[in-house]
Amino acid sequence: MRSGQRVWSLSSHRRSIRRKCMHIPKFRHFINGVEDADSFSFNAHKWFFTTLNCYCLWVKDPSALVKALSTSPEYLRNKATESKKVIDYKDWQVALSRRFRAMKLWMVLRKL
Repeated sequence: MRSGQRVWSLSSHRRSIRRKCMHIPKFRHFINGVEDADSFSFNAHKWFFTTLNCYCLWVKDPSALVKALSTSPEYLRNKATESKKVIDYKDWQVALSRRFRAMKLWMVLRKL
């Protein structure tokens, strides 16, 4: 960790904000200063009353994440990705063989 760098931990406030969303102005003070963070993650099933066992991750510089997690075997290559017409989210996660939970979470977020 660099000098002057802050580490944010929401675990100490977990009980008090478990049922609240960060986008509600009344509870925004729980994450004051998060705009200075390089990354931010939270547990979706605790914050959005869902049964989805997944986390949400926001990163300031997605290219660093993609560079670290990128895999490019021949069987995963396609024209749309190589032409940069789409974002290939396979490079934004660790496991390619896990269940696709993002669609379920996206549907929950659309209803908030």
